[in-house]
Amino acid sequence: MAKLGFCLILIVMLVFLSFSYSEARPLGTPAGSMENAAQHVMRTRAWLSSLTQEKPRRTSRLSPGGPDPKHH
Repeated sequence: MAKLGFCLILIVMLVFLSFSYSEARPLGTPAGSMENAAQHVMRTRAWLSSLTQEKPRRTSRLSPGGPDPKHH
């Protein structure tokens, strides 16, 4: 009976190990890919910052001296 339990535990462990090796993904990425990704992020940040920079606006409208008491 003990031999049967040992064989069953051994088989279950081997099945779990085979799944863990077949389903595993490699950790990390190659160094060249990381450099390309970093360059892409830097270019995207520069592009976004150029879009969001405030540009001076010229208006010909003059604002009144204070709030309008009749507005509300």
